[in-house]
Amino acid sequence: MIKINSKGQEEAPFELLVAIVLMGFVIFAGIMAMQKLNQDVCYSKVNASLEEMKQSIEVVAKSGGIAQKRVDFNLPQCYNLRSPILQIWVQQKSGADGKRVCTQLCSGVREQCWLLIFGDEVNPMVKCLEIPYSTVFGSTQDYCIASSENGEIIELDTPPANSQGQYGVIPAGTYNVFASEQATFPIVCAEKLRT
Repeated sequence: MIKINSKGQEEAPFELLVAIVLMGFVIFAGIMAMQKLNQDVCYSKVNASLEEMKQSIEVVAKSGGIAQKRVDFNLPQCYNLRSPILQIWVQQKSGADGKRVCTQLCSGVREQCWLLIFGDEVNPMVKCLEIPYSTVFGSTQDYCIASSENGEIIELDTPPANSQGQYGVIPAGTYNVFASEQATFPIVCAEKLRT
């Protein structure tokens, strides 16, 4: 008669439990890695879209009124993971705070600068605009006129809406960024095209 070792049978449930726990950790680590990868891909898409807007503003501001750029500023849905309030705005910095911020974000020591800012209040993306400090961002009240009935002039340098520093939202979409020819200083206009 063959004798069955009962000790092996007693260890089998414990080994199975250890295997299940280890498999759970592997699955959890895999899910976390996939989420991080998706977040990084999304960040790259938003950064590329923001860079395209930045370059368009710079070309137009330096053109002397002859440049015009079409920009598709459409943000991927994936970025809205942390906050329902996503904003983009252009902000002018000067003074003591401006010198610190401008020197940190722009090339060289600067007393004042223009910044293109996107994001939520916790984790904004900030890009330094290499444009003259005298640049004005136009609106319907001054030199900017929509080129067609399908366009609406959007103010890029929307001031804070309240004391908490919440800025007005510049909506995603397709823009015609152009310079007004009616002034001796750079005026950048952004026309949101309706599709």
